[in-house]
Amino acid sequence: MTVKTIRNPILRGFNPDPSICRVGQDFYIATSTFEWYPGVQISHSKDLVNWRTLPQPLTRASQ
Repeated sequence: MTVKTIRNPILRGFNPDPSICRVGQDFYIATSTFEWYPGVQISHSKDLVNWRTLPQPLTRASQ
């Protein structure tokens, strides 16, 4: 059995106001900063260690 180390914070850099949810075996984190466009970033992981950024949900500066 391989044990993975989860470090805090699990996302590097500036990721304010994190909200995390689990859907089945998948984890999603939404972070937001409305100081900079695009304002919301969503990341996906299956193990809480390796994360990938998903396409931005807000695609226009007017949003």
